[in-house]
Amino acid sequence: MIELAPEQAASQPTAAALTPFAGELTRHPQLLTVWRIRNVVRALIASTALGVGAIALLGGSIGAGFAGAATPALLAFGWWHAGAAFARYRACVLDDGIELQSGVFWRSVAFVPGLRIQHTEVNQGPLDPRWGMAQLIVYTASVRLGALRVLGLPQAEALALRDQLLKRGSDAV
Repeated sequence: MIELAPEQAASQPTAAALTPFAGELTRHPQLLTVWRIRNVVRALIASTALGVGAIALLGGSIGAGFAGAATPALLAFGWWHAGAAFARYRACVLDDGIELQSGVFWRSVAFVPGLRIQHTEVNQGPLDPRWGMAQLIVYTASVRLGALRVLGLPQAEALALRDQLLKRGSDAV
């Protein structure tokens, strides 16, 4: 390995300086927490609706027992699903565009070429500001895939990536 003198090392551009977001993007560690909260709320809503329907169809005690048994199963499934979705969620910035992989049962890979990017947005949901998290929305010049949402980025990274993608698009024009 060749070592450079400190003044030479400082003058050498690093790969990160040339392409700040080349490769896989950082998933915010609290993204899993947000997805689990979302799934728990959905499970509670579904179990409430299931309980009301079961009580109306099966009668009071039988319907309530059915709904009571379904609630823990729905909660466990929602908890597991959030973890599985988090494990399979990847966003990568490539030399010629941005790629997003997601899905648990139905997996998908979406790719947006840099030349197709029209504009970008950075949004935050109700829980995102608490943890400094944001989502980047990349709007495209495509009929099939109108927008690509990259969820769970650290806010500073989402803003910097938005600026980089906009710069890349203006350089191509």
